[in-house]
Amino acid sequence: MSSTPEEFSPEQLRILDIVNAAGSLLSFAGELFIIGCYFFVPDLRTFPMKLIVSMIFSCLLYTISDVLSYFSVTSDCLCHVEGYLREFARISLVLWIVTITWLSYLQIKKYRPKLHDVYPYLLIGNILLASFPSNLTAYSELQDGSNSIHFGHATNFCAILPIETNIYLVDIPLWTLILITWCYTFKILKKVRLMLDGFSSASDYSSILLYPIILVVCWLPSTLDRVAYFMNDKKPVYSLVLLHIIATRIQGFVNALVYGRNEWHKIKYCYKKWKKMDHSVLSANFLEVNYHRSSGSDLSAKTVSF
Repeated sequence: MSSTPEEFSPEQLRILDIVNAAGSLLSFAGELFIIGCYFFVPDLRTFPMKLIVSMIFSCLLYTISDVLSYFSVTSDCLCHVEGYLREFARISLVLWIVTITWLSYLQIKKYRPKLHDVYPYLLIGNILLASFPSNLTAYSELQDGSNSIHFGHATNFCAILPIETNIYLVDIPLWTLILITWCYTFKILKKVRLMLDGFSSASDYSSILLYPIILVVCWLPSTLDRVAYFMNDKKPVYSLVLLHIIATRIQGFVNALVYGRNEWHKIKYCYKKWKKMDHSVLSANFLEVNYHRSSGSDLSAKTVSF
Protein backbone atom coordinates (compact mmCIF):
# COMPACT_ATOMS: atom_id res chain seq x y z
CA MET A 1 0.00 0.00 0.00
CA SER A 2 0.98 3.59 -0.39
CA SER A 3 0.53 4.56 3.20
CA THR A 4 3.59 5.10 5.33
CA PRO A 5 4.30 3.56 8.75
CA GLU A 6 4.05 7.02 10.29
CA GLU A 7 0.43 7.29 9.20
CA PHE A 8 -0.74 3.79 10.15
CA SER A 9 0.61 1.02 12.32
CA PRO A 10 2.00 -2.19 10.75
CA GLU A 11 -1.10 -4.06 11.90
CA GLN A 12 -3.40 -1.52 10.28
CA LEU A 13 -1.40 -1.68 7.06
CA ARG A 14 -1.64 -5.46 7.09
CA ILE A 15 -5.43 -5.28 7.41
CA LEU A 16 -5.64 -2.79 4.53
CA ASP A 17 -3.48 -5.08 2.38
CA ILE A 18 -5.68 -8.10 3.10
CA VAL A 19 -8.90 -6.22 2.41
CA ASN A 20 -7.47 -4.70 -0.76
CA ALA A 21 -6.27 -8.08 -2.07
CA ALA A 22 -9.50 -9.94 -1.23
CA GLY A 23 -11.76 -7.22 -2.62
CA SER A 24 -9.71 -6.82 -5.80
CA LEU A 25 -9.79 -10.58 -6.37
CA LEU A 26 -13.57 -10.70 -5.97
CA SER A 27 -14.07 -7.74 -8.30
CA PHE A 28 -11.64 -9.13 -10.86
CA ALA A 29 -13.53 -12.44 -10.91
CA GLY A 30 -16.90 -10.69 -11.14
CA GLU A 31 -15.81 -8.45 -14.00
CA LEU A 32 -14.36 -11.36 -15.97
CA PHE A 33 -17.62 -13.26 -15.38
CA ILE A 34 -19.69 -10.45 -16.95
CA ILE A 35 -17.32 -10.00 -19.90
CA GLY A 36 -17.20 -13.78 -20.46
CA CYS A 37 -20.99 -14.07 -20.41
CA TYR A 38 -21.30 -11.33 -23.02
CA PHE A 39 -18.97 -13.09 -25.45
CA PHE A 40 -20.08 -16.68 -24.82
CA VAL A 41 -23.86 -16.25 -24.38
CA PRO A 42 -25.40 -15.10 -27.72
CA ASP A 43 -28.66 -13.95 -26.10
CA LEU A 44 -26.71 -11.37 -24.07
CA ARG A 45 -25.15 -9.65 -27.09
CA THR A 46 -27.66 -6.81 -27.11
CA PHE A 47 -26.98 -3.09 -27.23
CA PRO A 48 -27.85 -2.54 -23.53
CA MET A 49 -25.48 -5.34 -22.57
CA LYS A 50 -22.75 -3.82 -24.75
CA LEU A 51 -23.06 -0.66 -22.66
CA ILE A 52 -22.84 -2.72 -19.49
CA VAL A 53 -19.72 -4.54 -20.71
CA SER A 54 -18.12 -1.21 -21.60
CA MET A 55 -18.81 0.01 -18.08
CA ILE A 56 -17.45 -3.23 -16.62
CA PHE A 57 -14.28 -2.86 -18.68
CA SER A 58 -13.74 0.52 -16.99
CA CYS A 59 -14.27 -1.24 -13.65
CA LEU A 60 -11.67 -3.80 -14.69
CA LEU A 61 -9.14 -1.03 -15.36
CA TYR A 62 -9.93 0.40 -11.94
CA THR A 63 -9.31 -2.99 -10.35
CA ILE A 64 -5.99 -3.26 -12.18
CA SER A 65 -4.99 0.12 -10.73
CA ASP A 66 -5.83 -1.26 -7.27
CA VAL A 67 -3.48 -4.18 -7.88
CA LEU A 68 -0.76 -1.78 -9.02
CA SER A 69 -1.00 0.02 -5.67
CA TYR A 70 0.97 -2.89 -4.17
CA PHE A 71 3.96 -2.19 -6.37
CA SER A 72 3.79 1.58 -6.82
CA VAL A 73 5.17 2.26 -3.32
CA THR A 74 8.76 1.78 -4.43
CA SER A 75 8.41 2.86 -8.07
CA ASP A 76 7.58 6.36 -9.24
CA CYS A 77 7.03 5.03 -12.75
CA LEU A 78 4.38 2.56 -11.58
CA CYS A 79 2.82 5.29 -9.45
CA HIS A 80 2.37 7.37 -12.59
CA VAL A 81 0.86 4.40 -14.44
CA GLU A 82 -1.47 3.63 -11.54
CA GLY A 83 -2.53 7.26 -11.16
CA TYR A 84 -3.21 7.69 -14.87
CA LEU A 85 -5.15 4.43 -15.06
CA ARG A 86 -7.11 5.08 -11.87
CA GLU A 87 -8.28 8.55 -12.84
CA PHE A 88 -9.10 7.45 -16.39
CA ALA A 89 -11.09 4.45 -15.14
CA ARG A 90 -13.00 6.50 -12.56
CA ILE A 91 -14.11 9.09 -15.09
CA SER A 92 -14.82 6.53 -17.82
CA LEU A 93 -16.97 4.49 -15.43
CA VAL A 94 -19.10 7.49 -14.47
CA LEU A 95 -19.46 8.54 -18.10
CA TRP A 96 -20.73 5.07 -19.03
CA ILE A 97 -23.21 5.25 -16.14
CA VAL A 98 -24.46 8.61 -17.45
CA THR A 99 -24.66 7.18 -20.97
CA ILE A 100 -26.61 4.13 -19.80
CA THR A 101 -29.12 6.25 -17.90
CA TRP A 102 -29.56 8.73 -20.73
CA LEU A 103 -30.03 6.08 -23.42
CA SER A 104 -32.37 4.12 -21.15
CA TYR A 105 -34.55 7.19 -20.90
CA LEU A 106 -34.53 7.65 -24.68
CA GLN A 107 -35.50 4.02 -25.27
CA ILE A 108 -38.17 4.05 -22.61
CA LYS A 109 -39.67 7.29 -23.90
CA LYS A 110 -39.60 6.20 -27.53
CA TYR A 111 -38.01 3.00 -28.80
CA ARG A 112 -35.24 3.67 -31.33
CA PRO A 113 -34.21 0.48 -33.18
CA LYS A 114 -31.02 2.00 -34.66
CA LEU A 115 -29.67 3.50 -31.46
CA HIS A 116 -26.80 1.00 -31.44
CA ASP A 117 -25.28 2.85 -34.42
CA VAL A 118 -24.07 5.63 -32.09
CA TYR A 119 -21.89 3.29 -30.02
CA PRO A 120 -18.56 4.10 -31.82
CA TYR A 121 -19.13 7.81 -31.16
CA LEU A 122 -19.98 7.11 -27.53
CA LEU A 123 -16.78 5.09 -27.14
CA ILE A 124 -14.57 7.76 -28.69
CA GLY A 125 -16.20 10.51 -26.62
CA ASN A 126 -15.79 8.47 -23.45
CA ILE A 127 -12.07 7.90 -24.06
CA LEU A 128 -11.38 11.56 -24.87
CA LEU A 129 -13.24 12.95 -21.85
CA ALA A 130 -11.99 10.32 -19.41
CA SER A 131 -8.35 10.85 -20.36
CA PHE A 132 -8.44 14.65 -20.17
CA PRO A 133 -7.47 15.14 -16.46
CA SER A 134 -4.74 12.50 -16.67
CA ASN A 135 -3.40 13.98 -19.90
CA LEU A 136 -3.46 17.44 -18.35
CA THR A 137 -1.49 16.14 -15.36
CA ALA A 138 1.02 14.34 -17.56
CA TYR A 139 1.49 17.50 -19.63
CA SER A 140 2.03 19.55 -16.46
CA GLU A 141 4.72 17.13 -15.29
CA LEU A 142 6.53 17.35 -18.62
CA GLN A 143 6.87 21.13 -18.37
CA ASP A 144 10.16 22.33 -16.93
CA GLY A 145 9.71 23.49 -13.37
CA SER A 146 5.95 22.97 -13.46
CA ASN A 147 4.94 20.54 -10.77
CA SER A 148 1.71 22.11 -9.52
CA ILE A 149 -0.26 19.14 -10.79
CA HIS A 150 1.36 15.72 -10.65
CA PHE A 151 0.80 12.04 -9.94
CA GLY A 152 1.79 11.01 -6.43
CA HIS A 153 0.93 8.96 -3.37
CA ALA A 154 -2.37 9.85 -1.69
CA THR A 155 -2.78 7.70 1.41
CA ASN A 156 -3.35 4.20 0.00
CA PHE A 157 -3.18 4.81 -3.74
CA CYS A 158 -1.59 6.99 -6.42
CA ALA A 159 -3.67 9.81 -7.87
CA ILE A 160 -3.58 13.37 -9.16
CA LEU A 161 -2.06 15.68 -6.56
CA PRO A 162 -2.41 18.02 -4.79
CA ILE A 163 -5.57 16.53 -3.34
CA GLU A 164 -7.39 19.88 -3.63
CA THR A 165 -6.85 19.80 -7.39
CA ASN A 166 -8.11 16.21 -7.54
CA ILE A 167 -11.28 17.18 -5.71
CA TYR A 168 -11.97 20.20 -7.91
CA LEU A 169 -10.83 18.64 -11.18
CA VAL A 170 -12.30 15.15 -10.79
CA ASP A 171 -14.42 14.52 -7.70
CA ILE A 172 -16.79 17.51 -7.82
CA PRO A 173 -17.63 17.16 -11.56
CA LEU A 174 -18.06 13.40 -11.20
CA TRP A 175 -20.31 13.64 -8.18
CA THR A 176 -22.39 16.32 -9.87
CA LEU A 177 -22.98 13.90 -12.75
CA ILE A 178 -23.57 10.97 -10.39
CA LEU A 179 -26.18 12.77 -8.26
CA ILE A 180 -28.03 14.09 -11.32
CA THR A 181 -27.97 10.62 -12.85
CA TRP A 182 -29.06 8.99 -9.60
CA CYS A 183 -32.07 11.28 -9.23
CA TYR A 184 -32.94 10.74 -12.87
CA THR A 185 -32.69 6.98 -12.38
CA PHE A 186 -35.57 6.96 -9.92
CA LYS A 187 -37.69 9.03 -12.29
CA ILE A 188 -37.00 6.54 -15.07
CA LEU A 189 -37.81 3.57 -12.84
CA LYS A 190 -41.12 5.22 -11.96
CA LYS A 191 -41.92 5.66 -15.65
CA VAL A 192 -41.05 2.02 -16.27
CA ARG A 193 -43.56 0.83 -13.70
CA LEU A 194 -46.28 3.10 -15.03
CA MET A 195 -45.77 2.77 -18.79
CA LEU A 196 -43.84 -0.32 -19.76
CA ASP A 197 -45.27 -3.24 -17.86
CA GLY A 198 -44.86 -6.33 -20.00
CA PHE A 199 -42.68 -4.79 -22.73
CA SER A 200 -39.61 -6.98 -23.10
CA SER A 201 -37.80 -4.39 -25.25
CA ALA A 202 -37.74 -2.02 -22.28
CA SER A 203 -36.97 -4.62 -19.61
CA ASP A 204 -33.28 -4.70 -20.56
CA TYR A 205 -33.01 -0.97 -20.01
CA SER A 206 -34.97 -0.94 -16.75
CA SER A 207 -32.79 -3.69 -15.24
CA ILE A 208 -29.50 -1.93 -15.98
CA LEU A 209 -30.60 1.14 -14.02
CA LEU A 210 -29.47 -0.61 -10.84
CA TYR A 211 -25.85 0.10 -11.72
CA PRO A 212 -25.99 3.86 -10.98
CA ILE A 213 -27.31 3.01 -7.51
CA ILE A 214 -24.42 0.58 -6.94
CA LEU A 215 -21.97 3.26 -8.05
CA VAL A 216 -23.25 5.78 -5.49
CA VAL A 217 -23.21 3.28 -2.63
CA CYS A 218 -19.68 2.06 -3.45
CA TRP A 219 -18.14 5.46 -4.15
CA LEU A 220 -19.56 7.54 -1.32
CA PRO A 221 -17.00 6.26 1.27
CA SER A 222 -14.10 7.06 -1.08
CA THR A 223 -15.27 10.65 -1.50
CA LEU A 224 -15.74 11.05 2.25
CA ASP A 225 -12.21 9.70 2.71
CA ARG A 226 -10.77 12.26 0.27
CA VAL A 227 -12.64 15.15 1.87
CA ALA A 228 -11.57 14.08 5.37
CA TYR A 229 -7.96 13.76 4.20
CA PHE A 230 -8.10 17.28 2.77
CA MET A 231 -9.75 18.84 5.83
CA ASN A 232 -7.64 16.98 8.40
CA ASP A 233 -4.31 18.60 7.43
CA LYS A 234 -3.72 15.80 4.91
CA LYS A 235 -3.74 13.13 7.61
CA PRO A 236 -5.74 10.01 6.73
CA VAL A 237 -8.52 8.70 8.96
CA TYR A 238 -8.05 4.93 9.26
CA SER A 239 -11.73 4.01 9.57
CA LEU A 240 -12.60 5.98 6.43
CA VAL A 241 -9.65 4.53 4.52
CA LEU A 242 -10.76 1.01 5.46
CA LEU A 243 -14.36 1.73 4.46
CA HIS A 244 -13.13 3.32 1.25
CA ILE A 245 -11.15 0.21 0.31
CA ILE A 246 -13.95 -2.20 1.19
CA ALA A 247 -16.61 -0.31 -0.79
CA THR A 248 -14.61 0.41 -3.92
CA ARG A 249 -12.91 -2.99 -4.14
CA ILE A 250 -16.15 -5.00 -4.08
CA GLN A 251 -17.95 -2.91 -6.71
CA GLY A 252 -17.12 -5.32 -9.52
CA PHE A 253 -18.34 -8.27 -7.45
CA VAL A 254 -21.62 -6.52 -6.61
CA ASN A 255 -22.08 -5.65 -10.30
CA ALA A 256 -21.60 -9.33 -11.13
CA LEU A 257 -24.26 -10.36 -8.57
CA VAL A 258 -26.77 -7.93 -10.08
CA TYR A 259 -25.84 -8.96 -13.61
CA GLY A 260 -26.19 -12.66 -12.76
CA ARG A 261 -29.54 -12.07 -11.10
CA ASN A 262 -30.90 -10.11 -14.08
CA GLU A 263 -29.56 -12.43 -16.78
CA TRP A 264 -29.51 -15.80 -15.02
CA HIS A 265 -32.33 -17.26 -17.12
CA LYS A 266 -30.43 -16.50 -20.36
CA ILE A 267 -27.16 -17.87 -18.98
CA LYS A 268 -28.91 -21.01 -17.74
CA TYR A 269 -30.70 -21.53 -21.06
CA CYS A 270 -27.44 -21.20 -23.00
CA TYR A 271 -25.69 -23.64 -20.65
CA LYS A 272 -28.47 -26.23 -21.06
CA LYS A 273 -28.34 -25.81 -24.84
CA TRP A 274 -24.57 -26.27 -24.82
CA LYS A 275 -24.88 -29.33 -22.56
CA LYS A 276 -27.28 -31.03 -24.98
CA MET A 277 -24.93 -30.63 -27.92
CA ASP A 278 -23.15 -33.64 -29.40
CA HIS A 279 -19.63 -32.77 -28.26
CA SER A 280 -18.16 -35.79 -30.01
CA VAL A 281 -19.29 -34.37 -33.39
CA LEU A 282 -18.03 -30.94 -32.37
CA SER A 283 -14.60 -32.37 -31.50
CA ALA A 284 -14.46 -34.32 -34.77
CA ASN A 285 -15.24 -31.17 -36.77
CA PHE A 286 -12.60 -29.25 -34.87
CA LEU A 287 -9.97 -31.94 -35.49
CA GLU A 288 -10.88 -32.12 -39.16
CA VAL A 289 -10.49 -28.36 -39.58
CA ASN A 290 -7.10 -28.42 -37.87
CA TYR A 291 -5.99 -31.37 -40.00
CA HIS A 292 -6.77 -29.59 -43.27
CA ARG A 293 -5.09 -26.40 -42.05
CA SER A 294 -1.91 -28.22 -41.02
CA SER A 295 -1.80 -30.22 -44.28
CA GLY A 296 -2.09 -27.07 -46.39
CA SER A 297 -5.36 -28.14 -47.97
CA ASP A 298 -7.45 -25.55 -49.78
CA LEU A 299 -10.54 -26.83 -48.01
CA SER A 300 -12.21 -23.94 -46.25
CA ALA A 301 -12.41 -24.07 -42.49
CA LYS A 302 -15.77 -25.06 -41.17
CA THR A 303 -17.58 -22.72 -38.87
CA VAL A 304 -19.10 -24.35 -35.80
CA SER A 305 -22.22 -22.58 -34.61
CA PHE A 306 -22.98 -22.59 -30.92
